[in-house]
Amino acid sequence: MSDTHPTHYHKAKPWQILAFSVNDTATNAGLCTIGTFLVVMMTDNLVLSGFVAGIIMMLVRVFDGITDPIIGTLIDNTVTRWGKFRPFLLVGSIIINIGIFLLFGGFVHFENELLQYAWIIGSYIFYIFGYTCQTACTKSAQVQLTNDPGQRSTLGFLTAIISTAYWSLFLAFAVKYVDSFEGGFSNPDGYRVIAVITVAVNAVLTVCSILALKDHDRPECYSKEVKKEKIKVTAIFSLINGNRPLQMLVTAAATNKLASNLQGAAAVYFYLYTVQSLDMQAKVSLLGLPALFMGNTLGVIVARRYDKKVSFLFGTWMGLIFGVLIIVVQPFAPEQAVLFLALMLLVNAGTGISYMNIIPMIADVADYEHWKNGRFAPGLVGTTFSFVDKMVSSISGLLIGGALSYIGYTKNMPWSSEAYWAFLLVMLGVPILGHVASIIAYIWYPIDNAFYRKMYDDLQQNKSVL
Repeated sequence: MSDTHPTHYHKAKPWQILAFSVNDTATNAGLCTIGTFLVVMMTDNLVLSGFVAGIIMMLVRVFDGITDPIIGTLIDNTVTRWGKFRPFLLVGSIIINIGIFLLFGGFVHFENELLQYAWIIGSYIFYIFGYTCQTACTKSAQVQLTNDPGQRSTLGFLTAIISTAYWSLFLAFAVKYVDSFEGGFSNPDGYRVIAVITVAVNAVLTVCSILALKDHDRPECYSKEVKKEKIKVTAIFSLINGNRPLQMLVTAAATNKLASNLQGAAAVYFYLYTVQSLDMQAKVSLLGLPALFMGNTLGVIVARRYDKKVSFLFGTWMGLIFGVLIIVVQPFAPEQAVLFLALMLLVNAGTGISYMNIIPMIADVADYEHWKNGRFAPGLVGTTFSFVDKMVSSISGLLIGGALSYIGYTKNMPWSSEAYWAFLLVMLGVPILGHVASIIAYIWYPIDNAFYRKMYDDLQQNKSVL
């Protein structure tokens, strides 16, 4: 059913929705750089173990998840003269950008492998603190920005389009650009240039996000209507136990995130050893922009006409069906290029449609927590989601490392059938299993448009709506 409920929701201005939607790209610009290049840089430039590189990525992501609830409770318990969220956006951005330079700037190069690993781990962990601060606001500040279901779907749509556009352009140009330097992926100069671009993108988009929250993230927005209640980190256990929508959303989104992380981390290897064409990667990325725009447009129409749950499942089924077709048909021969492009674009479009619904659904779950348990804790809800999400998706690093170890990967190694199948299954096979898990989980997710209206009306009658 379409949303015809009276317009008593609090809304943001259109430019604020657009400006805040870029915060996800601001935070994920660094994650995109790390996901695409960190393992390649460690194996080809620093000549370190691919398996150890995968283990490092997994362990640091686990650490990332552990820090999420801590940052979430800090956000919920903090109100400054600049609001609740904007200080965390600014501090997070500064730490992120320093961390990117430490990882890819090549400032320190140890001959001792243990010291080199320690430098990478330390720099990565430092980066994670900033990433957690900023990405927590992506999930929680939208609760304060708007609670209108239509605007939240639009916010998810814009977030997905902008993030996917950046990701696609990055993959289309960055990989071949780094490879164009003398020595290719062994040359640190390419990574340094990418680091500068990443930092610039984060800085500009963070400023946009802070400006978008200026009218909504102020001390008076929190002090009058919301009961003062100190949120503790231990509340994460009762939150997970008592919030069914959160349980189901985390299960579905975490498995989709695992798919996304794998496709990012395995992309270079997949196109080198399975598709055997880096040029094809550039084509998929560039042609993916209009395809994803059309797919996400359809996704937001479905979300507004029915609800975000239906739209999420629509995208998940697309990723599942067309991923299976690629594995079955294996259209990697030059004469099958058009078929491969079409199927890969449909896989990516499906993943994009699912992704665009996740962030606004986190806001719905935070409202559910406010309605069901009387706890206004958008920071903890958003970071609890991230905590479980990262625990599951951290497996991506282990899977990439395991694949590299299984085929005995060395720099510039020749093609082999083991490499062909290893990266095909990592890139598409594991994500297919994740899509199946997502579809099963959403059987028990209760929040549709009618359910949300009931929650909002109850909260309004209790005068506990911001």
